[in-house]
Amino acid sequence: PLSRNLFSQAIMESGSATAPWAIISRQESIIRGLRLAEAVGCPHTRAQIPEAIECLRKVNASVLVENESGTLGICDFPFVPVVDGSFLDEMPSKSLATKNFKKTNILMGSNTEEGNYWIMYYLTDLFRKE
Repeated sequence: PLSRNLFSQAIMESGSATAPWAIISRQESIIRGLRLAEAVGCPHTRAQIPEAIECLRKVNASVLVENESGTLGICDFPFVPVVDGSFLDEMPSKSLATKNFKKTNILMGSNTEEGNYWIMYYLTDLFRKE
């Protein structure tokens, strides 16, 4: 990726770069940003993106946090890394498949049973349907 030379090592905590909720396209990020803008009373059409950005910059951070979950449905994180063509230029799954990533030292971690909450949403076949 274009960010290759910005880091010498990395720390990775929880999740996976290939998880369906862990990364979105630039277009999806724009949609979510405009939904947040609408939720906090800012301009929110595609034609008003510069105005939406300017308005969002003036909104109190706590108001943004209170409204961020309204940008999408259940089980997704509202704001995740974005394939924007500048910092991140392709989906991590493609980078892994083509071995287009920086080979460096990493420190990885996770938390015991942190994924249990999500099982009922992503592994629905495991639960009986009545």
